[in-house]
Amino acid sequence: MRDYRNLYTGFVDYTADKSKHVSFNINYKRPLATIFANAYIRKSWSDSHLTVARDFVGDYIINSYFSNSSSSENLMAGGKVSKGLGFMHGLVSVGFDYLRFDGFLRQNDSPSAYSSDNYMLSAKWSGRPVDWFNFTYELNWDKDKMVLKNLGFDSSSTNLAQNLTFNFQPLKSWFIKLHGEHYRNQIADHQHKNLTLADASTSYGFRNGMELSLTALNLFNQRTYGYTVYSGLTRTSKEYQLRGRTILMSIFFHF
Repeated sequence: MRDYRNLYTGFVDYTADKSKHVSFNINYKRPLATIFANAYIRKSWSDSHLTVARDFVGDYIINSYFSNSSSSENLMAGGKVSKGLGFMHGLVSVGFDYLRFDGFLRQNDSPSAYSSDNYMLSAKWSGRPVDWFNFTYELNWDKDKMVLKNLGFDSSSTNLAQNLTFNFQPLKSWFIKLHGEHYRNQIADHQHKNLTLADASTSYGFRNGMELSLTALNLFNQRTYGYTVYSGLTRTSKEYQLRGRTILMSIFFHF
């Protein structure tokens, strides 16, 4: 693993690129059955008289263009389905998106076609089965893949995020909230890291207008959070330091 700094150089040219686009969308809904769905597909082609160039010089990446015709293609497709759950005053939904880009570049004077694929899956489930309790669960999964065909480079990244929230109201003036998050992120090739975070809070309101609140953050005392993302031709890995377990007590007065 090596860290680089990116430098960008411009290219003064006012010639416009040529592009074509085609798209298709479809929507479906049955309000009485609380069923809703949509899907789409979009395709575009672009022809340019410039080609992307990327050169590695020491600890720097020089990003630029040079005068040479090139073409690229972009594909986007996806859809979403949701269904109301009347028996528990809830909703469940699932969505999927796919992005693909095919282009051409010159890296260190070596020409190569390249492609990137991005898969994204999302799901949500929420409900209020009883008056004093409701919940929300969310899941987001994505996979990125990048290939430089002529240079023998192939890399991918997979990440998963989940959120779960419980809200309780056992009494009119008493509220309890439990919140959990789980992440499974790729921090390097073939290396993943799991992270679980949890928070809890409760509050009680008194008749005289006073409210007492107690909050506990980062119950598992996790210290670091890291992930890898792709943007165009760049792969970026990040790691953050987290604040440790924290307990807060608050008193509010409502007038």
